[in-house]
Amino acid sequence: PIRAAASHQAAAVVGAGPAGLLTAIMLAQRGWTDVSVFDARAAPPLPEDQLWGDGERSYQLGLNGRGQAALREFGAMERVSRFSATVNGRLSFNAEGKPVESRLKP
Repeated sequence: PIRAAASHQAAAVVGAGPAGLLTAIMLAQRGWTDVSVFDARAAPPLPEDQLWGDGERSYQLGLNGRGQAALREFGAMERVSRFSATVNGRLSFNAEGKPVESRLKP
């Protein structure tokens, strides 16, 4: 069960990956009013930034079923989905430099 924080509480979350960001969301939903997230990397550009149209730059992050379920539980999956693409496989290259396609199983 989700319980609200008893009084003003502050938290520092170190790491802005999926687990760190979900931790920050969970704390905020439980009433923590002062939650700061710190990461070694700079924040990515905003979704509307023109930089995302540049094919030379991309942020790729796979989110498996457990991660999606966790985001759904805390009400964040719908927002993440708006900026996501479904991946059905991947293309990599073998030692000889030839492309190798791998399809994901549904």
